[in-house]
Amino acid sequence: MKFTSQTAREAGRMGGLKVVEKYGREWMRKIGSKGFHATVKKHYGGDYRLALNTLISKGLIAQDPNPENMAWTKCRVGRWMPTHFDPPQEI
Repeated sequence: MKFTSQTAREAGRMGGLKVVEKYGREWMRKIGSKGFHATVKKHYGGDYRLALNTLISKGLIAQDPNPENMAWTKCRVGRWMPTHFDPPQEI
């Protein structure tokens, strides 16, 4: 079988299911929590509110039905944006 992104995705999914089966959901929750704390510390200087607002704004921008006009970046999503956020130039 040829190794492709699809087979890699399937192997990763199956591996994740095996880990959940072996260690349980609580273990996975702890891993996710540690990863979030590490990300906030490394990329946001320990500012949890800034990290959450950035994630919220990026999620909203990803749902923009007309991204080429960047309207959501300018007004609707603006209140969630961190001050140093650089909107995508081209989508």
